[in-house]
Amino acid sequence: MSRFNRKKTTKFIACPLVADPLTGPSRAEMAAGTPLTDIAAVTGFSLTGSTMPTPDLDSRFVSSVPGDDTVSDPSITFWDDDEATVIRDVLAKDTQLFIVYLPYGDVPGKRCEVWDVACLGVNDQIDLSTAAQFMVGFSVNEEPVQNAVVPPAAV
Repeated sequence: MSRFNRKKTTKFIACPLVADPLTGPSRAEMAAGTPLTDIAAVTGFSLTGSTMPTPDLDSRFVSSVPGDDTVSDPSITFWDDDEATVIRDVLAKDTQLFIVYLPYGDVPGKRCEVWDVACLGVNDQIDLSTAAQFMVGFSVNEEPVQNAVVPPAAV
């Protein structure tokens, strides 16, 4: 794989349903979703592992074993548009959905991630040094699937 620029490649889709997150969304599930566009920033869509120390009286070295996995406050910030409300409506507070993250674009057979989330609300970002933005935070309901596969193209 070659290095690439995420701009115009990486995609996010808000899907109302992904029946089998372990294998990934179907083409119909992706088509039923809403492409998330006008993204200014993405944070927290990463799984972080921790360690648990395992001290032993026979050694001054403290080894460790894998511990819990966590996600820290995922959010997506969008450029605001005073006429377009689709993304605000789709990501309204308390909406349960799946965020499908396509790091290499909508390319059949490539890796994608499936995040089962609840929307925490749409919040305007007040920053007088940039164009208007709004941010949507998410809580994560299940461990994200980071090695799902983009389905074959529709025929």
